[in-house]
This record gives sequence, C-alpha cells and structure tokens, in this order.
Amino acid sequence: MKYSIQKTTEYDIWFDGLTTKAQASIEKRLKNITETGHFGKNPNKHKDLGEGLEELKFHDQNGMRIYFARTGEAEITLLLGGFKNGQSKDIKKARGFLD
Repeated sequence: MKYSIQKTTEYDIWFDGLTTKAQASIEKRLKNITETGHFGKNPNKHKDLGEGLEELKFHDQNGMRIYFARTGEAEITLLLGGFKNGQSKDIKKARGFLD
C-alpha cells in the first residue's frame, strides 16, 4: 500500500532547521514510504510506540527520530521530529497531538 504524507507545522519548523544532509536522508526515506508503503520492519529503523504513535529512526543522523500517526487507511501525518537525547520529551509532546 502506498501512503500519502501530511505534516504538522511543528514538523515543518523542525525539518527546516536541519542540515541539507539530514533533510535528504528524511526525504529519501519518505519517498520509499510513499512509493512502496514500506516503513522498515527492522526495529532499529521503525517502531510502534503504542496508542497510535509510531517512530522512524535515522541512525546515520545522530539518532534523529520522526514521530508520526497513521491518520487514514493510506495516510500518515508527521507530527514532529527530534533526536535521541530528547526522546522522552518528544514522545510526550507527540502523544499530545493524538489526544
């Protein structure tokens, strides 16, 4: 199944502050999701955090993460992004989007 991708304003602001290299890494991964529907079964790259929240991991980018929700049968919404060192705070904030 191919997916369409929506983005929150918070995600866009975070993304715009990243390096060109980090942005390219994200765009490559998102393109794969939209074209193939494949998120990555490896738990080191994709994780279901429960209660509708999921995480994409980018180990080549200093532990970068994107938190998202499946908001339709073939749609995901990118809620926000962050890094491993702020993961607990970011997960709590991302869950707030789902309430």
